[in-house]
Amino acid sequence: MLCAALLLSAPAQAQPADAQPANPPAAEAAGPDQQPAADNVQSPLPRIETMEVPSMASLLKDPPVDWVVLENQLVVICQPVYPRPDTLAKIQQQIDELERRRRTTPPDEFRTERSKLQKLVLLLPDDDETVYEVDREKVDRILHHEDLILMRVDALIAESKFRDAFEMLFLLKRRQPDWPGVENRQNDLLFAEAGIKITAGEFEPALVLLEELGERNKTYPGLTERMGAAVDGLVAAAVGDED
Repeated sequence: MLCAALLLSAPAQAQPADAQPANPPAAEAAGPDQQPAADNVQSPLPRIETMEVPSMASLLKDPPVDWVVLENQLVVICQPVYPRPDTLAKIQQQIDELERRRRTTPPDEFRTERSKLQKLVLLLPDDDETVYEVDREKVDRILHHEDLILMRVDALIAESKFRDAFEMLFLLKRRQPDWPGVENRQNDLLFAEAGIKITAGEFEPALVLLEELGERNKTYPGLTERMGAAVDGLVAAAVGDED
């Protein structure tokens, strides 16, 4: 089964034809003169390549959501999925552990537990009542809310908006200090900002940033060359002052 989702660009719920909630509501008979409500019109799930990374304001202010990317690259937008991070890997670990206990687990209990682990339970962003299930094997990957923050940080660094990138990283590190990729983005931020400062002739501040990066990761790609450029700039500036 696939799951219902919300489109980023539209408030209407999107549900593939074979999607079914785990706890479906009782069907209501429609009168001959009744027409389906506009709010109930079904829309296709968005494809990952058409999705835009949420804005900084949205990520900081709106309730967190995850993107569940299906094997066909359609995206289900839902409330945060657990366990996290590495949801699929952690579920697989639970399945492996269950398999190791197979001989000592009653058959009915084993089948029930395994069946639960084969389904990913999802809640839509604005619906805490209806539970949807998606086959775990139909899921390609999950982009958690924290991953979306890191993707926005990447975009901010690329746009040289270092203060905003730092703010997002600071908040993420405060909430999830061990989230995969956080430290790497911090390194990327230091390296990129140092490069802009070198271009602007601000060699001393650039060197301070690069020294901090060196303390964090002395093998960071390009660090030696960029640090050399900062030192060369300082030396050239000193020679110019003497002249």
